[in-house]
Amino acid sequence: RPEALGASGGRSGVRRRQRPQREPGFVLHARPWSESSMVVDVLTAHFGRVFLVARGAKRPGSNLRGLLTPFSPLALTWTGKKEAKVLTQAEWLGALAALRGEALLSGFYVNELVLRLTEREDVHPGLFQSYVHVLSALADEDPAVRQTGLRSFEAELLAHCGWGLALEDRDLQKGAEWFLLTPEGALKGVEGTPEDAANLPFASMLWPKTVAAAAACGSAERKSRIAALSPREMKRLRELLKTAIDLHLEGRPLRSRRLLADLKKL
Repeated sequence: RPEALGASGGRSGVRRRQRPQREPGFVLHARPWSESSMVVDVLTAHFGRVFLVARGAKRPGSNLRGLLTPFSPLALTWTGKKEAKVLTQAEWLGALAALRGEALLSGFYVNELVLRLTEREDVHPGLFQSYVHVLSALADEDPAVRQTGLRSFEAELLAHCGWGLALEDRDLQKGAEWFLLTPEGALKGVEGTPEDAANLPFASMLWPKTVAAAAACGSAERKSRIAALSPREMKRLRELLKTAIDLHLEGRPLRSRRLLADLKKL
């Protein structure tokens, strides 16, 4: 549970300056730095995404050896004022349900999204809770639960970063049944059927109101709206969120997305 890990809110974009002690966090990505050390990007509850140098983490006698792996809740302590902080302590806080197969690749996709769409040390209220919730969903045996959790996280991540999709009240009042995604990342209602709107600017892809509303509604309603979608609508929601995310990736491909696509071809 996020609350059990010490998550709490804060203002988006605020950089936390107090010294962290046993800060709840997850490793997003780790790589060797030298023969004995590692560098890691971590997502934390109160400090956002932080870049850490783990000196000696690969040595056989290191207390950090084997701890700095994705999807394991950790209590992290570090020091330093520069962008690269020095990790001084890491404690294992227990295990979440293991991710396997496609769920594991989805977990790496979630990590890559956070790495690509957030800035280091920018605090986004609620992002840590959203991250814990999606890991819990991905560990579920029910594919529908996993899909609902993953789509919810994509929409929530966009919202946490200030790019949340929104439906305009005037479009809803006009009874718009179809929406297009503008280059600015907004959902705009169009009149008539997809055939009627085929010549509109940016109308190469139109999304039914049920799908647009599921992507844009508040977090309290999002999961229930997404869970109520039909398989066809769920596919359209995946396409809509992919399109919205790609607007902010600026043409940079996601490695995890390619791996998931290759897996489905097997």
